[in-house]
Amino acid sequence: MRMQLRLVCLTLFILLANCTYFVAQDKAVDSLRHALAETKTDTNRIKILIQLSDHITGKAHSPERITYLEAARELAEKLDKQKLLSSCLRKTGDILVFSRNDSVVDRATDSLGLGYFMGALKISEALGDLDECGEIMMDVGGIYYDQSSVKTLEAYSKALAFFRRGGNTNHCARAMRNMGSVLFEDGQYQLSLQYFIDASKIWESQGNKRGISSVNTFIGMSYAALGLNQKALESYSYSLRVSQEIDYKESEGCTLNDMAIIFQNEGQYAKAMEYNNKAIRIMNELEMDAIAALFSLDLGDTYFALKQYPRAIVTYTKALHTCEQLRVKRGLATANLDLGRTYAELGDTARARTFYTTALRIADKQNKPLVAHIYQNLGHYYEQLKQFKKAYSYFQLCADQKDKIETENKAKQMVGLESAYDNERRKTQLTLLKRKAAIQEQVNEIGQLKFRKSVLIGGSIAGSVICLLLIIFLLLSQINLRIRNRKADLGQKLLRAQICPDFIYQSLLTLKDCQSRFTKEQSSYHIYSFAKLMRFVLENSARDFVPLENDLTILKYYVELQRLRFQDNFNCVFEIDSDLETDLISIPPLLSQPFLEDVVEHWNQVSPSMKCDTTIRYTQVEGGMEIELLIATSDILKLPAAQKTLKTIKSIFESAVKITEDRLKLLNEKATQKIIFVMTELKQEPSNIISSIKFTVPDAI
Repeated sequence: MRMQLRLVCLTLFILLANCTYFVAQDKAVDSLRHALAETKTDTNRIKILIQLSDHITGKAHSPERITYLEAARELAEKLDKQKLLSSCLRKTGDILVFSRNDSVVDRATDSLGLGYFMGALKISEALGDLDECGEIMMDVGGIYYDQSSVKTLEAYSKALAFFRRGGNTNHCARAMRNMGSVLFEDGQYQLSLQYFIDASKIWESQGNKRGISSVNTFIGMSYAALGLNQKALESYSYSLRVSQEIDYKESEGCTLNDMAIIFQNEGQYAKAMEYNNKAIRIMNELEMDAIAALFSLDLGDTYFALKQYPRAIVTYTKALHTCEQLRVKRGLATANLDLGRTYAELGDTARARTFYTTALRIADKQNKPLVAHIYQNLGHYYEQLKQFKKAYSYFQLCADQKDKIETENKAKQMVGLESAYDNERRKTQLTLLKRKAAIQEQVNEIGQLKFRKSVLIGGSIAGSVICLLLIIFLLLSQINLRIRNRKADLGQKLLRAQICPDFIYQSLLTLKDCQSRFTKEQSSYHIYSFAKLMRFVLENSARDFVPLENDLTILKYYVELQRLRFQDNFNCVFEIDSDLETDLISIPPLLSQPFLEDVVEHWNQVSPSMKCDTTIRYTQVEGGMEIELLIATSDILKLPAAQKTLKTIKSIFESAVKITEDRLKLLNEKATQKIIFVMTELKQEPSNIISSIKFTVPDAI
């Protein structure tokens, strides 16, 4: 619950950054009004009206700002200036949301603002302005932030999709950071951490220090929530260093307070108070009294942990009064809860109950973690009074809230996974398009080279026979060599393009079969595993050689998914020589995968009553490494009656053999030492082995 409160501080900066407000300047407003009276063109009039709305600030002036925008909108509609019309609609929605009553959920104003945003979105989509579409969806996410985290996450996901299509990586990082903050607030710490790290990588590559500072604070909070305090402190320290370097006081204050929380949790109370007081002082200097009050609640927690209850009460009470004056609803509820538990420790049950009930009354019912915490404290309160019936009812209410949180978290996790899956799908499509374009470019180059060859041959007839023959010989040798090399590269890329789609198709069949047997939680886990598998496949399939460790990871993920389909009828064991350095040895990616795939996909079809045991053995040999894939059955009694089945199994490997021979042919053409591939005849042996596929990979290829 305290983590969610700390997240509010950083979220305030995010939401304010998405708005389009400017500092009021009286002289600028007077100048714009004069220009409005003097202008003679309607287009300039529209632009001046929009600028006037931007320069006038404050909730009290919201009606005046909307009046200017309405006049601009009417002119834009009359002149069919669609881009300016979209800007008017979006800014009107911003003003409505900004001017709503912060103490309650103003659904009527939110609905009206949402209508303006959707109108602006429709126009921007028609104009193909993808960046503007993304910004509008970011504003929509701001509307839902205090109401529904699922809707907020969906809005930010759509914004991310628009930014990706427009190629605006900086805005992509903003959307990822916002999505991570929503997931964090709902307890999805591992998933939120991934979004924060992805955003950080983008801003690191761009040198965006403000972005680096803010997102590393989020990364630290995620690590802290996962119990990784040392990693959290490393991220906080990095954020603090960057903030101080660029004099980014807001981020510096938030980071100092988060570091104080870590020190408090580790029992370093003196250091916690030092950092906490620095953070409060910075926020007071910036006149950010609301955030300073929230930080004071953390300082009160330190006094509470030290059992200095009178000082804790003074600190909580001061924060409570500030939250009351500024109408910080979440901080107000938390301060009442903190005062309640402090008075409960002092044995003042009457005051404790008053503060608990006040916290419950003013708490936002959408903030289920806070509400659950209040119910839990009320349950303990009545338990101490031995009023067990009331205690039970509050504990039951607490359990109900936690059940709702878990249900909502599953929905949010699916939205996050859907976004991640969509990201991987888009990357796959982009990769295939790039490959297609590269292949087409190479085909065109080959055609041009052939054309040049024919021109050279034709021109050789008109010149000196001896000199021209020599020139033609040299040129044709060079051209033919380039053609052979390009054809070899082309064939390799075509083979990759065949392997990747088939691999994805078979894995999706596995997940489809799993849905009927497993719970939603298990299905969500397997979808996440599938997403990780796809990431490894896409990264490794783009290379001629990968570390053995990466190839093993792909095969183990694949085997895990296939076990879900065949259960007891399929088993696969990896035997790895302890002398092998898997991170240093390089092999072609997915070398044994086609054979393993044929086994798991067709075994039940040709022999459903026989158990399949597969062993993949990696052995250090002189000059390299040996990979042996053994297919066996433990049902030896059934072998004599299965000769026809074994012949059918032999035909299964025809496609795998063809793919492997073609790949090795291309790879071995350019290799100094060849990769050797051997497949034994299918037969019965005492070891029950019915098939053996062996690869010998040299150290230097």
